[in-house]
Amino acid sequence: MTTYGNPQTGLLVVWTDPAKEEVTAMANEERFGGNAVAWHEQKVRKYAEEKDIKATKGRIRKPAHIGGVDPTEREHITVTFKLGSKDLGARHVYTDAK
Repeated sequence: MTTYGNPQTGLLVVWTDPAKEEVTAMANEERFGGNAVAWHEQKVRKYAEEKDIKATKGRIRKPAHIGGVDPTEREHITVTFKLGSKDLGARHVYTDAK
């Protein structure tokens, strides 16, 4: 697992190894403005703030993708939130990509 961010300044965002591999492959996509990691982390932090999720950690399990269990689901990032060692569950963070 790869860790980014500073836990002293808010939500610590970590990546599972498979998610990190996937986001690395997305690095050249223009929509990420040259930094796919930062783009994903910003979306996760904004979501946690807007939804008032009282988490200390957000683990990105799958970077931006369409579908999944529901093949028609719009683009989202799959994230598991935790408060200390307490699992707060997985969420889909919609990216609002058209």
